[in-house]
Amino acid sequence: MKKTAKHIGLMAAGFACCIFPAVAATLYFFPLWQTSDKRISFLSVLLLGVCCLPFWRYIRQALKSPSVWQIYLVGGILLYAVNAIAADVAKIFLFSAPFSVLGAVLFKVAERIKAEEEKRTTEEGGNG
Repeated sequence: MKKTAKHIGLMAAGFACCIFPAVAATLYFFPLWQTSDKRISFLSVLLLGVCCLPFWRYIRQALKSPSVWQIYLVGGILLYAVNAIAADVAKIFLFSAPFSVLGAVLFKVAERIKAEEEKRTTEEGGNG
């Protein structure tokens, strides 16, 4: 199917009507940059992603075979967005990782005890 200039223009106008007002309202009520420090607001990014859902099919088609500049652009945006919160994420990891390891050990011990109890009950049941 051949796309005419009129078709492309109407598609662009439709996307503009669907996306730009929602993006403008989101940025007005949920600023992208937090004022207390130079961090990107995750809620704003999430809401902007929701605003761009009508455009998702075309974004996905463009990313099926990305060019080098698209890879660098997406990677740069992600790294820039994550850069400000990386130190906080590292602190969270350093605090929660030992407890996660402890939890995994406790789950393993509980699993082993359960297996031993089941083995004991089947042995007792078979003898009686």
